[in-house]
Amino acid sequence: MTTFAQNLFAQNEPSHTHGAGALPSIEYDLIRAHVFASLVTLVISVLFGITVATKFSFPEFLGSHAWLTWGRLRYNHTQGIFFGWLGNAFLAFFYYVVPRLANRPVLSRKLGWLLFVIWNFAVVLPGWVLVAAGFSQPLEWAEFPLVVDAFVVLAFVLMVFEFVLPFLKARPSDCTSVVGTLSAALSSRCLRTPSVISCPNSFRARRAQRSADCGFTMLSASS
Repeated sequence: MTTFAQNLFAQNEPSHTHGAGALPSIEYDLIRAHVFASLVTLVISVLFGITVATKFSFPEFLGSHAWLTWGRLRYNHTQGIFFGWLGNAFLAFFYYVVPRLANRPVLSRKLGWLLFVIWNFAVVLPGWVLVAAGFSQPLEWAEFPLVVDAFVVLAFVLMVFEFVLPFLKARPSDCTSVVGTLSAALSSRCLRTPSVISCPNSFRARRAQRSADCGFTMLSASS
């Protein structure tokens, strides 16, 4: 068993306080919570996907109720994978990696639990329900409605405080090149998300133009 797994599932683990030669505090309870949430949402998303695949061959499977139509189930499958499984796994990863790289604990345990609640009970669960009820956006991998997207933006802002601030408090000797990469990636995502949510049509148009350009280039090369 790896050191990470031993630390993650150890019972009555003593808390580490930051000091000379001591490991920074790692929030293993938050890691367990996000890992569990990622596994639960993965199973649910896979069930959505299996149902969608079944409806390809048997369109009348589960009847024709609006909540069980192919389009809504597919939206919930993709969004569950993205926000439920990958989102929670991403957060669990950061709760373990950030203290190791910055040699500082994350900003706040209470903020971490608030972030957990927002991500799973204001983004994933309401998003599934609203999409099933017919409220969604025709935007690939961003089908959750705008009211849910507002909480996504809020969650990303909280992530900046939770995960980036420890790096700002760290001594230069504690930092590595990976620190800048992780901080830049998280900050870039937080800055990009509001623009995609607020201007979905322009974002879709730019993506369509890029696809058209790519197709034109491939046709030109083949000719």
